[in-house]
Amino acid sequence: MIPIISYCALIYMAGWALLATCWGKIFKPMPLGYKLGYSWLAGNALYAAIFFYLAYMNIFTPENTTKIILLLSLLTGFITGWNIVFPLRIKKQLLQILPLLIIVAFFWHLIQHSLTAYLIDWDATGIWFIKAKALFLSNGLHNQYFLQSGHYDFSNRAYPIGIPLVMTGFFKLLHFFDDQAIQFYFVQFFLLLPLMVYSYIKENFTLSFITRIILSIGLFITPLFLNFAHSGYVDLPLSFVFMSMIVGFTLLSSSKSIQEDVSFVSLIALCGFFAMQIKNEGTTFTIMALLISFAYLFFRKKRTITKAIFSEVIKVLIPIIFLIIPVFLWRQFVANEHIVFYLTGAHILSDSFSRVKTSIYYYLEVFLNVQVHSLTTIPVLFLASYQIPRLMQRKKLMYLLPTLLIFGQLCTYTFIYAITTMPFIVQLQSSFPRLLLHILPSLYIAVLFQQKGLEDHTES
Repeated sequence: MIPIISYCALIYMAGWALLATCWGKIFKPMPLGYKLGYSWLAGNALYAAIFFYLAYMNIFTPENTTKIILLLSLLTGFITGWNIVFPLRIKKQLLQILPLLIIVAFFWHLIQHSLTAYLIDWDATGIWFIKAKALFLSNGLHNQYFLQSGHYDFSNRAYPIGIPLVMTGFFKLLHFFDDQAIQFYFVQFFLLLPLMVYSYIKENFTLSFITRIILSIGLFITPLFLNFAHSGYVDLPLSFVFMSMIVGFTLLSSSKSIQEDVSFVSLIALCGFFAMQIKNEGTTFTIMALLISFAYLFFRKKRTITKAIFSEVIKVLIPIIFLIIPVFLWRQFVANEHIVFYLTGAHILSDSFSRVKTSIYYYLEVFLNVQVHSLTTIPVLFLASYQIPRLMQRKKLMYLLPTLLIFGQLCTYTFIYAITTMPFIVQLQSSFPRLLLHILPSLYIAVLFQQKGLEDHTES
């Protein structure tokens, strides 16, 4: 228990230090929920990138892993401590910690379960954990039987390995493979979802403390989220990253200077590049998110470019380049090793149109299923149906951009179903609930953002 808690704390600390150093202007004013969420995300992205470089050079050994983590911890520990302790305001800090304590207390049984539960789900064991085990038993990517043998095609070897790399770092520290304790790592992504939603509501709406807590927790106590909270699937981590990107865009929409614009866009990029290291679905979402962000900045009222922007660009560009290189190196490695992706050779089929219709009907069936979502998605659907035409009528189109991004991602899923070479119905029914998990928290933030747009219009 202590090793995995310590390992997660080091990830938070590394992310906090990275953001405080390179994104300090926008990071320091953030509420605690945002800080913890983005710190966890940035820390994971940093660890995944470092471990990838070690694996790519075939020096991903327990000794090197221990040295790197020790050095990184000493460096980031000093930076994080300076940024937390030096400006400490006891009363303010306690008020910000209270929602976190309530969320942890509410999900305490789930946290305990994550430390003792057996790993039984197929995709967890047959795709993600088998990759982590292969990396644990080797020193890197090259000359590895798992990645070079067609016997393991069932594990979708072409999938990104960001999360397996972070897991492997923990296993190499322990010197043994522990698929129970590592589930505590996965539950962090789940706990941060309601915390970030709470922070978003607090920052944008004048609701009571109790109302904010009930709304933020209530959205995530559904069977869909609880089943994947620590099951070993990477869909919920991807869901958290997508939601963080949507929150980043809402922050971009209220930025006050071109320096803040650069910081928020680069923060969205950081989130996106980690999403690309989790699953292939992260690539399309990241590309669309960056395109929408740049389009928003282009059509918005122009800002005056000053000399200060260049130092801001350089400050965020170095970590961004460091984090994006592993994405391209992995894809080059997959191509060089002739690792087959399951959609290789897929094309438009004679029944593709009927597949699209069937997919849409099934989307509605799953989305409105109260046994899966309790009573959360139906009100969200009705609220969005009211908000969208009202915002279009008032020409507040900027508030619809997150929803447009989510719709675009859903269209890519639909296209995959239309061309997949796997049995269509089997893939649709087995995968769509998890794909819906990807975008559902983002939809919650998008609907809240649209409501803010309506209320801002009313107040003005």
